[in-house]
Amino acid sequence: MIEELHQEFPKHTEDWFYRTILQLPKHKTQERRISNWQAFVALDMEEHNEVPEGVNRDSVTDRNEELSQRWGELSKAEKDALTREKKVELEERRATRQRGVRNVHLGAFHDTRATLASVSGDLQNLTERTGTLCLLFAVRSDSDAYNKPLAFYTDERMCKWIQTATNASLADLSIRAEASAMGGVDGLVANQLERTLMLRARVASLILTKLQHACKRGKPKRMFYGTFDDQITLKHGVVLDGWPIAKFENPSQMTYIEAEIVLHAFENNVSRFRSLTDAEWKEW
Repeated sequence: MIEELHQEFPKHTEDWFYRTILQLPKHKTQERRISNWQAFVALDMEEHNEVPEGVNRDSVTDRNEELSQRWGELSKAEKDALTREKKVELEERRATRQRGVRNVHLGAFHDTRATLASVSGDLQNLTERTGTLCLLFAVRSDSDAYNKPLAFYTDERMCKWIQTATNASLADLSIRAEASAMGGVDGLVANQLERTLMLRARVASLILTKLQHACKRGKPKRMFYGTFDDQITLKHGVVLDGWPIAKFENPSQMTYIEAEIVLHAFENNVSRFRSLTDAEWKEW
């Protein structure tokens, strides 16, 4: 039909007839983005109007003056941080209304946030009831997902233990975990193995240096673990105080965390070699 109209009225193009019949706009319309202010108002109204049924709720007009004052007191960075997630939610709502398409990632984000909030509360209550300390990591496995890495602990001791054992903060570990989840673990494993080997060598060298400094009756050229009593104490009169992990073994057999603990123990003199007096050595 459009071709026939064009032939009969060649003054107009086929595209002109097509748009006229379907009443399409001449120019493409560009949708306005949700502003920080709109997201801020939406956040405030949701929070302010959480009231029981039957209670009158304020309108935006009622709260406009107060909202404007609070908004003016915020810096640009604070505005961006405060409204970032809400803007995403509002954009998705608008897209759903216009196209009727449900956004899976947004639904997953809200599900994740609500579930983790519930689980975190349960874990905190568990710690308060029983004294059980809990540590929780939650990271996304898809770069299209919205949720940020989460590291949750119920007691400060867990946070300090992680920092001591890994020499990294919980935030750093959660970011590494997310990178591993999204990018694969092959490179991470290879890098971790290299770090472990280097750490083991460092621990072994430090232990031998500390041993040689403590010896007053000759200096052993190597450290003995399985036969420490016979090769070190019996021959050189030196004992080891404060070994920090369960098993007394060569650093080459230690895990990364065990090697970290031993390293920090010797560096801080929690573990140390001690030369016996002649009387102690004779009695030993």
